Amino acid sequence: MHYKIKAQNITEEQLDKALQLAVKNCTIVQSVKDSIKVTETIELVK
Repeated sequence: MHYKIKAQNITEEQLDKALQLAVKNCTIVQSVKDSIKVTETIELVK
């Protein structure tokens, strides 16, 4: 899954936390995580 984050003045720590929350709260990822490997990428859009 590829996430695009649009933000200014965001730290690497905040980006990591946003990705962790997105994965935790994504029902699609949660439903397939035991069947397939899900790879996450994140892109910062300014």
